[in-house]
This record gives sequence, C-alpha cells and structure tokens, in this order.
Amino acid sequence: MQAQAKSDHTDQLLLTVVTPARKILEAYALWVTVPGSEGEMGILPEHAPLLTTIHSGIITYQDPKSGESHSLAVHDGYAQVDGKGVTVLSQMAESKDEIDLDRAREAEKKASHELAQLQSDKGPTAKESKVRQLEGRIRRAQTRQSLAG
Repeated sequence: MQAQAKSDHTDQLLLTVVTPARKILEAYALWVTVPGSEGEMGILPEHAPLLTTIHSGIITYQDPKSGESHSLAVHDGYAQVDGKGVTVLSQMAESKDEIDLDRAREAEKKASHELAQLQSDKGPTAKESKVRQLEGRIRRAQTRQSLAG
C-alpha cells in the first residue's frame, strides 16, 4: 500500500499578513521569521502561543511545495502565534516588487537629515515624539532597501 500525501498541513504554519487596507498574504509555510520588537523570532509548527509587537523589518517564510524562501517588508504592528499559524497585523506591508528602491534611499536620506537637524537644535523644539517619528521613517526606508536591494 502506498503512503498518502499529507493534506492536513499539521507540519506547516498558516501565515496570514493583513494591513488596514488589505490582506497581503495567506499561505502555508514550513517556518516563519518575524521582526519582533525584541529581535527576530523564528516560528515553527506547534510553537508556543504568543502575542508580540513588531517593528519595521522583514518577514521570511519557506514555501512547503517549492522549498523556496519568500520575504515581505512589514512596518509596525502585531504578530500572533498559536502553534498552527502566524497572523501579522501590520500598519503597512509590501513585497519586493512593490518597493521603489530609489525612493526608499531618498526617504532615508531626507529623514536622516531632518533627524540630525532636530538633534543639533538645543532649543525646546527638539521633541521626543518627532525624533521617534523620524527614526521610524528611517527604519521603514532601511527595511525597504534591505528587501529590494
């Protein structure tokens, strides 16, 4: 008797990536890496349940059919793991094909320049929230460059 192929996906994770605008991805994966706020996390099937914040970074996953790895840039949000899947709720997510590398480089340059000016200003205009905003813009631009470059 010939062994039947598994169709129940018990050795896989269902990866779902959603933004406020649309569902970016729903695919099975052998493993997933997520840019957690405390660092990159590797997730395998039957991982302990968790909920974490994510920062701008790259989600990578391995397709069980082709064996190929795929990546997406995500920017700020949450990831929930339940052992059977990973759900990412992100402010923004984009594939390599959606990224304009020149625009990302220019955005990093502009935000870095603004941040340097803000930090050199010794007066009361150097607000912490503006610094965080500029640092976030820099991280998003760097993430895009990392994925697209």
